[in-house]
Order: sequence, then C-alpha cells, then structure tokens
Amino acid sequence: GQARIDGFTISGSKAGGGIHVACGVGALVIRNNEITGNQGGYAGGIAAGIRDEGDPNIANANLVVRGNHIHKNGGTQGAGGIMLYSFNAGYLVEDNRIEGNFSRFNGGGIAHVGECAGDNVIRNNEVLFNEDFFGAVLNGAGDGGGIFVGSVTLIDRATGQPIPATGSGNVTIEGNLIQGNLSGSGHGGGIRADGVNGQDVAENPDNTDPRPPPETDPPNWYELKI
Repeated sequence: GQARIDGFTISGSKAGGGIHVACGVGALVIRNNEITGNQGGYAGGIAAGIRDEGDPNIANANLVVRGNHIHKNGGTQGAGGIMLYSFNAGYLVEDNRIEGNFSRFNGGGIAHVGECAGDNVIRNNEVLFNEDFFGAVLNGAGDGGGIFVGSVTLIDRATGQPIPATGSGNVTIEGNLIQGNLSGSGHGGGIRADGVNGQDVAENPDNTDPRPPPETDPPNWYELKI
C-alpha cells in the first residue's frame, strides 16, 4: 500500500536530517509536517533517493512532498531544506513553505542532484530566505541559494579528468515564490542550473527531431523548464 508521513513535528536531528528516504520506496507521500531544527549530511530537512550499500537498485517512484513547513534546518554535504538524489523518478514537490534553511554545499532551499527519470516537478512552493555558506572551501559548493538543479560529475581515477555528467533528467519549476535567498560563494541566488544536460547529449549528438520547426530540441535531451 501507499505509505504516508503525515502531520508530525520533526526536530532535533544532529546527523540524519529530518526525514531520510533511501530507495525502492513507491508512492511515498510526505505531507502536512513541520520539519525544523534538524541537521544532516545529505540534507537538513528531507533527503530522498540515496542508495546506500546493500539497498535495492530501485528508484523511489512518484514521491510526493506536499504542504510541509520546512524551516531552520542545516545540510552539510547537501541541501538545507529538501535534497532529491538520483534514485527518484517522477517526484512532485508542491505547496511547501521552505524558509530559513542553510547549506554548506549547494541548494539552500531545494537541491536536485543527479539523473532522475520521468517528469519531476517543483511547483507552487514558497522558497524564502534560504542560504548557501559564504566562503565555502568545498569544490563546487555555494550554488543555488533557493533551488539547485544539476547532475553528478565523476572523475576518471586513471586520468584525473571529469567524465561527462549524467544530466539531471527532466525538471519543471513552476509557480513558485523564490525570494530573499543567498548564494554565498557561488552562483544563482534564486535558481542555479548546472549540468542539466550531459551524457544524454553525448549519446545523442545529432539534432534530430521529428517535430516541425520551431521545436528543434531533440526529445531525448533532458529539459529544465522554468
């Protein structure tokens, strides 16, 4: 059946964040919760789609995060508020108030990192006064005070050179109020997009599209719609 985390106040975490969703969870609904005063490595508020050793190689299909108040949380290696990793597929984040969260990495309010299958939607949220650490010494940190959308870039151990990024999958950001957020030492106080396309373009380099002009982007390339 469908699992729900509904109507709780969740606070006081010092390591795991408020809610931690690994992978292989189908149609989980997280709604009507107050998530405040938590700290976590992956995220301060909600971390979803993290595959640990021994977990099934299955994405969280159709995750819904709706109507929560997520505030005053802190992420050390991930988002302050909500972190969406690559083991999610077709998530919906809507009607949340995400405010006053802090990240030492990317995504003060919300971060989508990695290749998520399906159509992923962030809509009708209030993303207010979130912050990325100013003066971050971590490589590539400090981007996306409000929302960060990006892929995972790996390093070839033999050459030390970056491997083409995975891309992010398809993401739509619509109808949100994004205000008063700070990107301390990086880019994108409101929204930062970094590596939305990657391996999808490398594997399909030809601009071949059966649709008539002016629709010229190949349908097998990932799209970020704002």
